[in-house]
Amino acid sequence: MATSVPIKYKKIWAHVYVLVGIVCVIIFVIGFFVMKDFINLLYCFAAVIPIYFGFKMKKSAYALVSKDEILVFGLFGELKHLYKCVDDSVFIRKGNKIYIQNKGELTKLKLNNWFVNRDDWNEAMSLLN
Repeated sequence: MATSVPIKYKKIWAHVYVLVGIVCVIIFVIGFFVMKDFINLLYCFAAVIPIYFGFKMKKSAYALVSKDEILVFGLFGELKHLYKCVDDSVFIRKGNKIYIQNKGELTKLKLNNWFVNRDDWNEAMSLLN
């Protein structure tokens, strides 16, 4: 069994970001030719941002889960949340949510299971059992 499991984003969300960006680029290019307004070209460059996010989501991991540590990353690869099991604390799975139990107190972790690949999520959940 793996010591840590990377959880990737759902590909449908990445495709939605890319598709929205492409549609916006097309609309702004058409707007430029129809209205002869150069501001539409600036909007066209701004429409590239969701395309970038979509490709970034395809490549990067949303989280890295191990038995004693969970790392949650942002879209730019920065570490958003670090959850560690220290002393007597332990990760607990309840349904589709992950909690950390420390001295009898349960704290829900900030993880969005609807935003990630289902197979990766299930593999991470089996690691926490």
